[in-house]
Amino acid sequence: MKFSPNLKSRLCIGTGAVFTVALLVVLSQVNGLGWIFVAALSLTVCVALYEYTSICKKKEIDISFPLLASTTTLFFFARYLAFTFPVLYFLPPLSLFVAAMCFVFSTMSEPQGSLSRLAHTTFGFCFISLPLSWTIEIHALSLFWFIYLLATVKGGDIAAYITGKTVGRHLLAPQVSPKKTIEGALATILGAALISLVFSLWSPSLIPLRRFFSLGCAIGALAILGDLSESLIKRDANVKDSASIPGLGGVLDIFDSLLFTTPCLYFYLKLSHLF
Repeated sequence: MKFSPNLKSRLCIGTGAVFTVALLVVLSQVNGLGWIFVAALSLTVCVALYEYTSICKKKEIDISFPLLASTTTLFFFARYLAFTFPVLYFLPPLSLFVAAMCFVFSTMSEPQGSLSRLAHTTFGFCFISLPLSWTIEIHALSLFWFIYLLATVKGGDIAAYITGKTVGRHLLAPQVSPKKTIEGALATILGAALISLVFSLWSPSLIPLRRFFSLGCAIGALAILGDLSESLIKRDANVKDSASIPGLGGVLDIFDSLLFTTPCLYFYLKLSHLF
């Protein structure tokens, strides 16, 4: 079977990313070194935020990347500290309050267009930083569910890419993303569901197979929604990729399928008392 150069590039970079994430996970499991994972996550999300601010500049909306990066890092470490030391439970909401004040104060030097800059800055934080922050608690509470999240989401992405390239014929949302197909979307959901069923073999909790299947389908569907949401932003700015990583686009392109799936999995696990 002959693979396209684009697919080979995706597989090579994906393999490197898997080894990098695996190394970080191993290090973060060492007692007292959980902050390594938080620092790596903060750095990666800040790269995604930089790409987001670059997209906004295409629309002549000049928002502050240093402000978004610093408030995101502050919020991530506040969540980590609050989880590690429950007595510091007030830190995450306090950091959100500080972030809101900083967002407002940053626009005062140039009142003209401040409402647009404030709205786009807040949206960037809520759309990218806030949902990905739940990764911190999923990782800290259960390594199994953290790996499950990454495997189901990215497995669904790979299934969608291969299916869309080979048998994709019917466009899913041509006005938003002209290359995504209905066949690829169905492959995303089915691929995530099958990987979810595989993970049921190692589940630390007794969960019926039908719940693993349903959870996988939900994650696959939400991954598609996250992908389309980011595509909508890029389409408005007439941008193809958020950056230029060969075969992948940008960090935001890689993370988009985690934007809605991460909070979904976290709240599902919490409400189901699975951790």
